[in-house]
Amino acid sequence: MLTHERTQLENNSVVLVLLVIFLSATDYSSESSESSVNSKISKILFTIWGLSILKIVGRIFSFRAAEKSYGTANTKLVAVYMKHEHEQGALFVPSNMKGYKYLVIGEEQQAEAEPPSYEPKLRNDAAVTTIEDVWRCEGRLFKGSSRGRYRDMCLSFALFKLIKMRFDGYPQVEDESKSRTLVRDGLLFEDDDGKRAFEVVKSELGFLRDLFHTKHPVASNPWILICNFVLFATIAMALWIEMMIDRKTDAKHAITKVLVSLLILAEIWEFISYHFSDWGKVILICKYVKNYRPAFDRYHVDKILRVILWRNLSCRSLSEKLEQFSLLNSLNSCCTCSRCCYSLAYCLPGASRKLNERLRKEKPIRLKAEVKKAIFLSLKKLLASERVVLTNGITTLAELGHEDRLGWACGFGDHARADEHTHMHTIMIWHVATALCEMKLPPKKKKGEGLRSELESRAAVATSLSKYCAYLVVFAPEFLPIHGHSSKIMFKQMLVEACRACPPRGICRKITYDNVVSVEDSRPTIISKGVKLGKQLMNDVKEDAERWELLERFWAELILFLAPSKDAMAHASKLEEGGEFITQLWALLYHARVEERSPEKNEPAGEHV
Repeated sequence: MLTHERTQLENNSVVLVLLVIFLSATDYSSESSESSVNSKISKILFTIWGLSILKIVGRIFSFRAAEKSYGTANTKLVAVYMKHEHEQGALFVPSNMKGYKYLVIGEEQQAEAEPPSYEPKLRNDAAVTTIEDVWRCEGRLFKGSSRGRYRDMCLSFALFKLIKMRFDGYPQVEDESKSRTLVRDGLLFEDDDGKRAFEVVKSELGFLRDLFHTKHPVASNPWILICNFVLFATIAMALWIEMMIDRKTDAKHAITKVLVSLLILAEIWEFISYHFSDWGKVILICKYVKNYRPAFDRYHVDKILRVILWRNLSCRSLSEKLEQFSLLNSLNSCCTCSRCCYSLAYCLPGASRKLNERLRKEKPIRLKAEVKKAIFLSLKKLLASERVVLTNGITTLAELGHEDRLGWACGFGDHARADEHTHMHTIMIWHVATALCEMKLPPKKKKGEGLRSELESRAAVATSLSKYCAYLVVFAPEFLPIHGHSSKIMFKQMLVEACRACPPRGICRKITYDNVVSVEDSRPTIISKGVKLGKQLMNDVKEDAERWELLERFWAELILFLAPSKDAMAHASKLEEGGEFITQLWALLYHARVEERSPEKNEPAGEHV
């Protein structure tokens, strides 16, 4: 596990620091016969060295406690529990979480194994804290404007334990109907355009990020942390006071004071950052739930907890940006030399090694509420359908009456051959077509010119999702259901095709549009198909509002279609940098138990990844 490797590396670094302190103390000790000052400093350094040894021992115990709470053994316990969780009651109501006995904390303390299977089981279900317990608590902490946030934090932690099973090699064992109902009638039920659903998933992925990339899970035992802090801080402060009373101003005293000060500050920061992290907050909330008494309200326990739960000082949140890449804009901004390199890359294998590095990403944009709303509506419609199967945009075309004319661009129709259309074809054909439609839009309003119209809003959603999907194809194909090697070959050829169509840098937008739409190629290339689709969209769907509604709904449906992935570690590794938006969709669909894609009649074998 990455947590273990990170902890080992951290401990090795601490050992090196300890060695330096020990050698320094020994050096001072060897001179102690000559100076009482050196003797006092050596005692201080030896004391710090001893405290650091105790800190390592405490960290080892904390790590073992974290392994017990979040390691593979605990995942096995959660998997066995969730396999039978739905048998504890047939009635489940997502609005108040009645019947949802999803584990939050406490299960590791109740584990036991019984014959004949010796599978880990809970000795006492009542001793653990579940989602149902959190929602059932009537304490004043859960009243007011923040009541939902604290409960949703515990829900995120419970969902984090479920998605962690994916990383430890366990299949989804929770009841499919119950899990899907939680997402459909719980997270997506409120009329907030998906804000709550995305916040819960972001918090869940934050726990996952911490598990792999921070030390909060290692500091999961608050009592060890408190004892460690009190012992270390008390002795360090005593040493500091002794040095201040001594009032020596030589360099040795100054260096020792700085060292002790840094150790005190580091210990205080570690203590505060843990208790103000989401990990510490979940433990505090669950302790409040399990031990709640009406007297808590009289003694204002909730106000004390609200101070601690107010802010997260320990880590940055996940990224709220959408990476953007436009094939036509990227080539249009390239100089002639770069465009020659693209052409050479097709002929010379060695020239394509740094091909993607020369392509220019556009500046990332803020993830707008309109984008979340479009995906929220698409997902709600999907989960409300009788058969929950992901489709690549063909459902939107059918609902709007354009399936017969435009279905070929999704791989449907008599002219679509199985060996000529893949998921990458669908993405890039529609990406080129959307870019052409964008070129025909009137100039965007400047700030202060009033609210954007519905047309501008729909166009912004469609173009941002189009460019994001193109970015995934070019720079992050590991998140998509496409084969990496074949996609590189296809994309290399597509660049050559695009270079022929796009004018060089500095040419105005109108000339760029005229050049692209005038492309005539006897071969059915991706660029020529994109141009064909763009012309069809502008000729067959003449009303701008109708056209952009189609494109908005299409891209919302397509990105959901692309989101399920078997490469869970690709998502986890990206979380350290803030994560990708598609990871949030992947997690949401995972809990909704939606991973089945439509079995398209022309889908190539092996494309279904």
